[in-house]
This record gives sequence, structure tokens and C-alpha cells, in this order.
Amino acid sequence: MTKGSTKGTITAGTGMDALFDIYQVTINPSTGITVKTKDTSAITVLTIPAAMIAANTAQALPSLLSVFSTAMLSGKSFTVDGGTLIFNSDGSLSGVGINVTGETWKVNSSGQLVLTGSSKGTSTSTIVSGNAAQGWTVNSTYTDGSTTAGTLTPVTTATTNVFTSEMLSSKSFTVTGGTLTFNADGSLSGVGINVVNETWKINSSGQLVIYGSSKGTSTSTLVSGNATQGWTANTTYTDGTTATMTLVPANTPPQTTGFTTAMLSGKSYTVTGGTLTFNTDGSLSGIGINVVNETWKINSSGQLVIYGSSKGTSTTTLVSGNATQGWTGNTTYTDGTTATMTLVPANTPPQTTGFTTAMLSGKSFTVTGGTLTFNTDGSLSGVGINVVNETWKINSSGQLVIYGSSKGTSTSTLVSGDATHGWTGNTTYTNGTTATMTLVPA
Repeated sequence: MTKGSTKGTITAGTGMDALFDIYQVTINPSTGITVKTKDTSAITVLTIPAAMIAANTAQALPSLLSVFSTAMLSGKSFTVDGGTLIFNSDGSLSGVGINVTGETWKVNSSGQLVLTGSSKGTSTSTIVSGNAAQGWTVNSTYTDGSTTAGTLTPVTTATTNVFTSEMLSSKSFTVTGGTLTFNADGSLSGVGINVVNETWKINSSGQLVIYGSSKGTSTSTLVSGNATQGWTANTTYTDGTTATMTLVPANTPPQTTGFTTAMLSGKSYTVTGGTLTFNTDGSLSGIGINVVNETWKINSSGQLVIYGSSKGTSTTTLVSGNATQGWTGNTTYTDGTTATMTLVPANTPPQTTGFTTAMLSGKSFTVTGGTLTFNTDGSLSGVGINVVNETWKINSSGQLVIYGSSKGTSTSTLVSGDATHGWTGNTTYTNGTTATMTLVPA
């Protein structure tokens, strides 16, 4: 069993080379027959237990040169010490009952299983014996120098009572009130529902844990379901309440054409903290949120670009949504931070009757730079802003007219709003300039 004078590292199970490698065969009456490659990093390629030899039955002997392949593991689950290990088809690992956070797997060119990301470093596992039906016995070596022996036993029945990351990650589900998306970065976003700074993960028991809701952390145990029809789970919150969670796969396809100007222009959306309006002149205005001198446009790639925020310019790529339920996008800022943007159509109808004196008289509103008060005698006063000898009135067209500013008389036409959140209007000055006015109750 030599291959002449050719020297070099001997590897197990790599084509015709395997037929001519040099092997060391050990025959032991107590333990059986062991075959190893004869080189500096010897690999055991065959073990026949003494009991199997003595039984002399028709049972198939172990296969020589058994090596891993990607097809043997990809998408399959195996019972290991402590729980279940799942080899996801994207090269990631998930675990039930074991912690495999951030770990990945691959099969190297020598047919060895390589796992990266564990606390002990990278492990390289070589098959000792086994088959696809009964599982595999492996010897593993870690980069920290330690070695272990273990088994991978196939899970023969589908697990119906545990979640895995692969079941939810990057997928959207219809829930009560709208759509819930489990983003791949561990964040959650919602269309039609209020999801603010919530995150998710699958714990070591295969339960879905959601952090940051108004009721506290929720832990959901899977009861039944499948990838086509959806999942049902029993949920417990840290405040002691319980509920049933139903996740039905959303039929909202990804919006592949990106944003368009027509999708946003002149429309208002509910966002975290209040309402954001995309004015037709390219400006932005907000009710309940701080929007000062910000502008927007749709670039040639169909991305929403917003200029002037405190974090710099933001560029948002549309992920999914529709005009009825709203839009979800991934946002990147020039300061390097990222976020998920959710725009839910606001239910605030346009104020078609205009301003009235009762809407403003005796009331104070937060504006850019400070507070503006509409005194009952028709005068204006300001805190933090320069208001000198300015007066106001509502004209016969329901427009707010302010006299005495440095830019001349201003006339503001009401666009939308309410007494709770405030008012937005389009303003024209006698010097020809225009602006958007936002009055938020102080």
C-alpha cells in the first residue's frame, strides 16, 4: 500500500489518492482493528470493534475513509451533549438547549467539519465512525489545544416546540394590527403597529424573547405551526400577563423598485414621537418631533435621502410595505450609525376649514428656537426667540397673518394637524420667501 517514492502529507478520503496512501493497521484482540494514516498528523480512517468481528453477522462493516460533506449536514439537526445543534444552510449554527451565538460551520477540503466562533476557538472534527442513519462519532481539536470526542445523532422527527433564528430572521409576519418584521440584526420593526427600540433573540431553550415592549420582556414558547401557515406560541411577560402569539407569514412582497416621490410627497406619517410630513416643496415638518430645516428627496437609486438632521444626512433603502399599511426601510447616517425607519400613514386629515382665532388665542406653541405665544389682545410674545412689536390675526380665508417681522407680513395657510399634536402650515412672506410653519403645543 505504498505510492512509490512520492512524499508529502497524507490525507484521508480525497479521490484516488486514498487508494495508495500509507496506512498503519493495528489488530488488537480486545479492541478490534484500527486503521490510521501513517504521517505526522495521523487520522483514524477505520475502526472495526472486536465485538463486531466476533459476532460474524451480515451487518455492514464501517466504511473506510468516511469524511464529511456539506450535503451530509446542511439544513439538518443533530442531538449533541446538552441539546440540539442545527446546521443552517447559510453556514450559521443554531442551538436548542446549547449556546451557539455567532458560531458558523463549513466542511474543509479534507472532509473535516470546522466550527468557528466558540469560546474555545475554532474546532476541527474528523469522523471516527458512523453513517447518515445512525449518526457520527467524531474527534475534535480546538485552537486552544484541547481535544474532545463527541457524537452527532440525527434528529429523526421534526421539532415542533422550539423556535430557531432561521425560522424568523429577515421575515415579516402579520400580527394583530399590522406587520412585524424580525430584522437580521436582532431589531424589530413594525408597519401599522407601535414597535420602538424592541429587539429579539432565540434563547437556549428555543424560546422567542422580545425585549423593550411596554409590558416588559416577553418569552414565547412555540406550540405548533409551520413555515407556510405560520406559528402559534404561548407568551409570558415580565409584568405577569400572558397571551397567545400568532405569526402568520406576511404576503407583502419586497418593494424592489424603491421609493418614489409620489409615494411620500404631501403625505404625513406616524413615526416615533409624533408625525412627519413630506412637504411638496422638499421640506420636512414634524408634529411632536424636532424637525428643523430638514429637507428630503428621492435619489436615482430610489432611496430616500434626508438632509439636515443632527446625525447628518440619512439614506434609506426601501425594504417592504404598501401605501395602506406603510413602509419599512433600512437607514444609514453619515455619522456611521444605522437604524430601521418605519413610516405608518397618519390618520390626521387635512384641516380644510383653516385657522380660527379660538385655535390660537391665549395659547403658547413650541417653534424653532423657543416658544411663541398668541396673546388674546392680538399681540405676540416669545421666549428664546426675537418677537418685537409683532401682531397676529386670522383673515377671512382662515389664514394666520402675522405683521411686523423682519421679513415682512407673513400669511400661513393651514395644511394639517389637531389641537393635541399641533398645526402645520405653509407660509408666504411679503418679501417673496416661503417656509413651513409648525406649531407644537408648549
